Amino acid sequence: IPIDQPATAPYAPAAIRSHWVLDINQQCFTGYHRAWSFAFGLPSILLVCLGLPLGVVILLVTNQAYHSEQIFRQHYGFLYMSYSQPLFWWECVVMTQTMVLVAISVFGVNLGVFYQVVAMNGALVLMVILLLIFKPHAYPQAGKVMLQAVFCLLLTSYTALTFLQLGSVQPSPEYGMVMGCVVLVINLAFVVSVVWQIVTLVDWSTVKSIFLKVVSYCGQKCINRLAGLSGRSGGKQQARVAMASSPQQCCNLAAANSVI
Repeated sequence: IPIDQPATAPYAPAAIRSHWVLDINQQCFTGYHRAWSFAFGLPSILLVCLGLPLGVVILLVTNQAYHSEQIFRQHYGFLYMSYSQPLFWWECVVMTQTMVLVAISVFGVNLGVFYQVVAMNGALVLMVILLLIFKPHAYPQAGKVMLQAVFCLLLTSYTALTFLQLGSVQPSPEYGMVMGCVVLVINLAFVVSVVWQIVTLVDWSTVKSIFLKVVSYCGQKCINRLAGLSGRSGGKQQARVAMASSPQQCCNLAAANSVI
């Protein structure tokens, strides 16, 4: 099989007893192919799965005195500014959690779908427990959204678990339709909750102030354009009157003068 186009996931079991397309005499994961796959794959896994979180911890711990400096925040602030000061290293925990979920998704296929989903749910439950105990986020709203996201994944995963055939028990199409609607409602509720929290956190007075400044700037541009296009002495006064009436009238007047 092509090394970059495996037959089906998981990649290694699908390749066992197959032959490498670049050397049809070489059976996959035997002989030198086995040596090269482990010699290249194992160090790469260790480097990414262990080296990346460890590197983040070392970077943040050794430069803790510079966390408040502007230049350090610009380059590395995304790694620690979302978390409280005692837990500024929490990003490495998030990386580890992501790697665990990916490992279950890739290597857990050998266990079967049922046990793979159970393992995934166990990892999600552990994530919920860690978030509830440590409360790492600097902003309570961010921690709340993260908890809601993990709970949404957990409920979706458990609901999907009921679609599996266990022995002679086969879920009916009606059951699949009902539970599919339940999963959809759960995810929609999460999206609505996130949007609502964003809306409540927006400083609408600041938004209004910025909007008025933009309107005023555009209106001033219209006045200047009208003054330049109109050859009459009352052109600027006419523009101010139009602007006082409405910005739209001012723009319409500017367009009319430009045509003339």
